[in-house]
Amino acid sequence: MPLAQRLEEITDISINFSKSGVDTARLSDYQVEMMKEAVFGLRESTGAYLSVCSKYLYELKEVLRGKSKSNPREWTQFKKSGLVPFSAKEIQDLANAWEKWLSTTDLDEDAFNLMGIRTLSRVANADSKTKKVVEAKLLSGERVTEADVKELTGWKPKSTKPTVVGLEATLKQYGTVVATKTVGSLRKDIVSMKRKNLELEEKLKELQNQLKEAKAKA
Repeated sequence: MPLAQRLEEITDISINFSKSGVDTARLSDYQVEMMKEAVFGLRESTGAYLSVCSKYLYELKEVLRGKSKSNPREWTQFKKSGLVPFSAKEIQDLANAWEKWLSTTDLDEDAFNLMGIRTLSRVANADSKTKKVVEAKLLSGERVTEADVKELTGWKPKSTKPTVVGLEATLKQYGTVVATKTVGSLRKDIVSMKRKNLELEEKLKELQNQLKEAKAKA
């Protein structure tokens, strides 16, 4: 039986209010049923909305692209235009979701109500095995998050390179420290550094003399 047909068999058992943190103990049966009806209605509307939007956006991208292999600047401009209630990234994710998953899956559009836009796109980029696991979860009424998909695909964040503290970073840090000190405190620091500088100069002269003596004896 196709997933689309099996989806129709889902009943209100897929809504577990207790797991969602909703206490229905004081509600009447009628109130609970109304809550379930509202949840089903909102879920169906959300899934259908995202599916239709992703289809429109993908088709627009293909029309603008034409025979070109790369996305034209008009598509980039459209994503940033604010003409539709999505960010540029969300538009890209929705178009990608339709191209690589929503247009070919056997699930009905209302099954995708339990997913965010970014999650839809991440599943679209996953392999067929991951897609089947996600579809089974959606079929049972389970919410699928981006973190769930990352775990299924074994995604790991890129390791960041250690920061090398150079002269500029040191000077910046010193400037921050200086800005927090009083004038009197800074004067004391200057006197202290001058004293250390003189001591180092004397030490340098001493080492130079020792070097000359060593060369003379050689």
